[in-house]
Amino acid sequence: LRALPLLVGSPPLWPSSCVAASRPRPHLPGMANPCIDVCRYDEETGWCLGCGMTRKDKKAWKKEKERRPEIRHALPDRLAALARTGYPTGKEAKKKKRKD
Repeated sequence: LRALPLLVGSPPLWPSSCVAASRPRPHLPGMANPCIDVCRYDEETGWCLGCGMTRKDKKAWKKEKERRPEIRHALPDRLAALARTGYPTGKEAKKKKRKD
């Protein structure tokens, strides 16, 4: 490839907004943050009792958007596993303690 010479002070060949708009963006339908602000964690698994994410998952949710489907897919099974062991899950976890 041969580099094209840039003319100092000349306007760009196309507006920068056109460049950004032309980039393909992945569409992630239904990828709202699953966090419900409970943020109480199981000591053994590290899973949040409210949403099922770990602290690492929560960081990845913000920084690594391509991992969102993988994280979201794991949450129902995690919450079900926590519920089977007697933990209140979802919004109930904010109010109650583990049933022994």
